[in-house]
Amino acid sequence: MVYIESWDDFYAAAHQMYLAAPSRTRYCVKYRDTGGRLTLKVTDNATCLKYRSNQKEHLKEVEKLTTLFFRLMTTVHPEAVSAVHEPLPSAQAAAPAESATGGDGKGKSRK
Repeated sequence: MVYIESWDDFYAAAHQMYLAAPSRTRYCVKYRDTGGRLTLKVTDNATCLKYRSNQKEHLKEVEKLTTLFFRLMTTVHPEAVSAVHEPLPSAQAAAPAESATGGDGKGKSRK
């Protein structure tokens, strides 16, 4: 197991590994608080890719890789998923607007 130094190389290799063997590829995240070391591992039992960092700024990269794997695992055609990170819609924009009666449309009855 060799650590890949470049994030972009690790990200591209992990994406290609998943496309080659989607049912065997898995992803593991480890964080050690004592040294502040984050380790990512992607493997398909034949090849193991590892990346490590001790920079807090790299947590956004972990989110980027996790989002990629979620998109790959939830689509019927993973080869059509782009490796480019697309921002997710905000939760506020995705939530439907509640009506003035309290959200459930029933309202309170008055006697």
